[in-house]
Order: sequence, then C-alpha cells, then structure tokens
Amino acid sequence: MAKISVPKQLWKDVGEIHSQDDVIVKVLVPLLKGLGFVESEMEFNRSSPKPLLIQLGSKKQVATKRPDIAIKTKGKYLLVVEAKPPSEDIDDIAIGQAVSYAVLFGTHFAMVSNGESVEVFRVHSLFDYRQEDLLLNKNQISEQTTPTFSHAESEEAKRSLITFKERKEFANVFNICHDIIRTQRGLSAKERLYEMCKILFVKLVEEDRLYKENQLNRFDRKTFDDVESKGVKAIDFMNKTLFPNANERLSGIFGDETVSLESHTMKELVY
Repeated sequence: MAKISVPKQLWKDVGEIHSQDDVIVKVLVPLLKGLGFVESEMEFNRSSPKPLLIQLGSKKQVATKRPDIAIKTKGKYLLVVEAKPPSEDIDDIAIGQAVSYAVLFGTHFAMVSNGESVEVFRVHSLFDYRQEDLLLNKNQISEQTTPTFSHAESEEAKRSLITFKERKEFANVFNICHDIIRTQRGLSAKERLYEMCKILFVKLVEEDRLYKENQLNRFDRKTFDDVESKGVKAIDFMNKTLFPNANERLSGIFGDETVSLESHTMKELVY
C-alpha cells in the first residue's frame, strides 16, 4: 500500500520533529486544519464513548489507551488519528489500533502518521478496511454516512486495545484469575495453574481464529450468556466446543482431558 507524503505546504514552521508530541503539534494539527477542520473540533486523548473496561469476577481493570486525536463535528465523530514517533514505521499494530478506535467512535475514517507519511483508512468493519489513495477533506468526510458496527465488533475492538504498560499490571490480572479459580474446591495449586493454562490456550486460539479467519471470537461473556439462555452450561460449551477445537489446533497436546471448572467460575474468567 502506498503511503501519502504529508503535504509540507500545510505545515507551519515545523522545525525539527523528535517525538510523538511533535508529530501531533507540528504536523497533524496543521495538516488537519489544512483539510478544513478547526481546532475546537479536535479532541485530544479523548476516552472512548464505549469505555475500555474489562471485568474479571468482581474486579474491574480499566484500559487507558486513547486515540491521539478524535474529530467531532455537530455531534458526529468523523475521524480518529493515531500518531507515531518519527523514528517508527507505520506498522500493522498502529493501523489495527486506529481501526479499532474508528469502530468504537463510530466513524468510517482512521488516520495514522509518523510525521513523514500519513495513511488514511476507510473502515467498513473491524476486519474490512482499505487504504485511501488521497487525503480527504472535511467536506468529503462529512458527506459519508455514519457506519453501524456490530456489538461483537465493538467488544473485540475494546479487547484489542487493552494493553499492559507494566509487568505488575499483567501480574495483577493473572492473580485475579488465580483467585477466581481458587474459589473452586478440590483443586491443588498445581491443578489451578494447569486449568488456567488450558483457558489461556483457548483464548489464544479463539483470537487467532478471529484475526486470521475473520470468525467470531466465542470466548466472551456474551457468547456464554447466549448458550446458557439456550440451556447449555458454560462449562459444557467450553468442553464440547471451544476446548476440543483449541486442542485440535494444538495437535492434541491435552489428549482427552477437559477443563475442570464449574460454569460460574468459567464465566467469571471471560471478559
């Protein structure tokens, strides 16, 4: 995909660009103004209209990632913008973050720039987006219809943006999971860890299935609620559908084992 060079005539005394903040202040804001947006329409580091929360058991973890700029006009989000430091290339991770923000903010357009080049994507769904060949101005973007993204897409977009800035944040989530499993009697410490490993493998396989095959991620709370509304216990769905599928993809490393948890415990581990 071809990258669009940032039109230097839209910059105002750019000077040296050393950081991500420089990209935002010296490149992106002037660029966006040149495309017809005014600064009062630019929301910087704005939290998502759909909060990035995960809940494990009774404890909540808050994800802090936010788009660098979200542009809102007449109550409608038109564009989300991700900035990268000038030393970094625009990679799939940055593009994926921008697309996820577009889904959460309900806009067709996501922009990513490292100060030297800019990429704009038209987002039809979380997995269906294409790069634009030209920079669209405010009027061109405003003319587009407001997209409708599914609940499943919004939930997956939130999950894709959850990150751990420090090792202790991951350790905290791991400890919460362990505490949830510990409430079930009859499992030793070693067995609890083993059960957690099984669940992590299922989670990884479902996410791999989602991103590589564009198939629904079935390891989420809504899916478990849906199957239980049809009279199927969460743990039965895990052991008859999710775990066998994961085990098959992992060349049967778990043999004929199952996940040894109760349904309520299983559901508390899913976000």
